[in-house]
Amino acid sequence: MQEDIRVVKYLKGETITADGAACTGEEGWCLVCADGRPLGFARRNGEMLKNKLDPGWRRQ
Repeated sequence: MQEDIRVVKYLKGETITADGAACTGEEGWCLVCADGRPLGFARRNGEMLKNKLDPGWRRQ
């Protein structure tokens, strides 16, 4: 598995960029996946994914 800093940022609750990701369609809710496995949801605004991971589930 290739490490991607965006996965760690997402799990910490940070906003991440969607560059190089398969983001298609209209802006709005999307499922964030890593290696084909779901991590959680984010709200897409252009190339930015705003994390909607529950604070209790965030990595410290």
